[in-house]
Amino acid sequence: MEQITVNAVGLMSGTSLDGLDICLVQFNHKAVSEESDPRKYLPWTFQILGAHTYLHSPAQKEELKKAHLLADIELGVLDKRYAKWVVEKLQKFAQEHPIKTAEVIGFHGPTIFHDVANKISVQLGDASFIAQELNCPVVADFRSADLLAGGRGAPLVPMGDALLFNSFDARVNLGGFANFSLDLNGATIASDSSICNFALDRLAQKMGNPYDRNGQLSAQGTVDKALLRQLEETMEPFTSGVALSREWAEAVVLPVLCDAELPSALTTLCEHVALQLKRRLKSAQKVLLSGGGAYNDHLVARIRQHLPGSVHIPDTQTIEMKEALIFALLAYLKKAGSHNVLKETTGTGFDHTTGALFMPS
Repeated sequence: MEQITVNAVGLMSGTSLDGLDICLVQFNHKAVSEESDPRKYLPWTFQILGAHTYLHSPAQKEELKKAHLLADIELGVLDKRYAKWVVEKLQKFAQEHPIKTAEVIGFHGPTIFHDVANKISVQLGDASFIAQELNCPVVADFRSADLLAGGRGAPLVPMGDALLFNSFDARVNLGGFANFSLDLNGATIASDSSICNFALDRLAQKMGNPYDRNGQLSAQGTVDKALLRQLEETMEPFTSGVALSREWAEAVVLPVLCDAELPSALTTLCEHVALQLKRRLKSAQKVLLSGGGAYNDHLVARIRQHLPGSVHIPDTQTIEMKEALIFALLAYLKKAGSHNVLKETTGTGFDHTTGALFMPS
């Protein structure tokens, strides 16, 4: 059977606003003509050809944190300025990596606003400008089409999990929010499961640290049972698929944590993250952990304690670049006219294709 080989670039800036992940990746899959379901093209394999994270400066990070408060004109100016910064980093990345070989760029900028009820999701960064400057097609705005199709606009990585990491029956990403995809009864279900680094980082910063390095701060405290009950109650309204947002976190969870004693608030939050995953992944026997939280030894230990199956942590590059490489994959699927969203994951009830394609002139 003929094999298809394609290069793509993935760009990802998540809720924690640490920086921009750039990943040049090569995908290989079986050639099948006129088939919209990419699972028909199995097996899929990938090789990361180059990867780097460009950190946001403290001033830029503060600006991004407050972006949702800007008026339309001010937000438009920031949108263009952030896109120019992305282009600068791509050009710097290109000095060491052959991104001109890429067929497409998948770009997910920082989420400024996400409202499922009103079907609105805004990510920062002018994708048309990036396409023009790099002379390469760019797929961005991955969430809007899914919202308009009746979905929650998240999570989007399960298609990548199903194609690239299907040797595991559950895949967990410990990012700003913890989320998972789980293979169950022939279907892939997915959801956010709790707040994670978005709050852990805030608590660590109250202790004078940018983040909880290796979970050292979390390991110093004890579980506050009353606080744990409060955190568990924040998730009780969610009985099925969940797409958590910054707006929800700031209105519901952070007020619960803001007056708690440190470092026990960190310890309790780690326990909450682990318990929520236990609630969702009862049947999982082989679990893959990725995202920045995979470096938090205390959090990982609590997850291992609570989950019934084995927990695997991949190599450093996969931990850090998993979402970026999957957005490269989603962009390639969009450009190829294939589905890149699974029906069970965002709530649409049908497989479909999301993302907006921007072509250079």
